[in-house]
Amino acid sequence: MRASPSGVERSEEASCYFGRASQTRPPPGAASGFSVWQAAIALILTIACGCSTDNSADHFSYVPPQTEQEKEIKATDVALDRDRIMVQSGNLALPYQQLGPLAYTEPFSPRAIDEDHIDDRLRTMAIAKWGNDVDAIVGVKTALSRDAREVNVSAEVVKVTGDCSFCRHAGGYAQGK
Repeated sequence: MRASPSGVERSEEASCYFGRASQTRPPPGAASGFSVWQAAIALILTIACGCSTDNSADHFSYVPPQTEQEKEIKATDVALDRDRIMVQSGNLALPYQQLGPLAYTEPFSPRAIDEDHIDDRLRTMAIAKWGNDVDAIVGVKTALSRDAREVNVSAEVVKVTGDCSFCRHAGGYAQGK
């Protein structure tokens, strides 16, 4: 054994540390020969070498199909635009095409005769049946059954023929705005 300039004793047979015969072995409890920076750089290089920049089909990356994105956009448009559907008890002053009748019956309650509840339920039913063609619901009528236990609601669903400020169909206002 002999003392090195740093004061650490070493033997000749143990002097090979990371392939260098002239380096001394670190004292017990000291950090190994790699610094934290060297370890971080080694990790980054390992990850970078495993990655590629080409976009071939061999890679496992998920890109949702265009049709799924279109479905989400369309669903969002319909959901956001549902309040644009005009609901009124009278007739519409604009020219329109009748799409069909709507009617439902539900047990009498304060909610059943609430205008907002009735409008929302009619909008939901109209969108489910005619989708984006629905522009307005006209001729809304509510009536109590003879025994006053049920509320009957009826209306007509229409599509405006031409441009209008509240239209949801193609040719009306620009979709999504």
